[in-house]
Amino acid sequence: MSQTKQKKGLMCADHPQAVAVARCVACNRHVCTSCRAEIAHHPYCLVCARELVEESVNLAVVKGEAAHERRRFPRVSTVIPMRYAAANMAMADGILVNINLGGAGVVTNQRLQEESQWLMSAILPSQKSELTIQIGVMHTKSMGSSFYYSGVIFMNVGEAVRSTMEDFLRQRTAKQFVKLDKVSFV
Repeated sequence: MSQTKQKKGLMCADHPQAVAVARCVACNRHVCTSCRAEIAHHPYCLVCARELVEESVNLAVVKGEAAHERRRFPRVSTVIPMRYAAANMAMADGILVNINLGGAGVVTNQRLQEESQWLMSAILPSQKSELTIQIGVMHTKSMGSSFYYSGVIFMNVGEAVRSTMEDFLRQRTAKQFVKLDKVSFV
């Protein structure tokens, strides 16, 4: 009986008659040779591989657009409280720093996974309404034991949000950087 269980566990999830040659690193499903895709030397099932490639392409396109916008508007150093959340997650607090039209730096007390996507909400100084922007995390680094700095790009920005951001960036010309150890999370 244990051999039957073991053989069943090593069979392909989509082709029960085929022996599994790997396990998808994203969903942990066993895959056979015809269902296996390899990305960056890791095995994936075809569904997860397709999703990963589509997400990477979307981020690459948005990153290129963000780079173009960075050239049009200088980076502005600021400290703005913000909230962020991924799908089906509670909102968490963070700080928006080094902002420009294409993206920003955010400081959080939890590590944001690279290439993940979040919703960010903030009220810019001199603005009355809260902005909600989809962000993609490009890189994250530790700032000691309790803070993380992430470089994010703005994604799917509508015309109203873009106009508000442009107005804010034109008004701000601060060149001083704020020491982040003086900022605390509520």
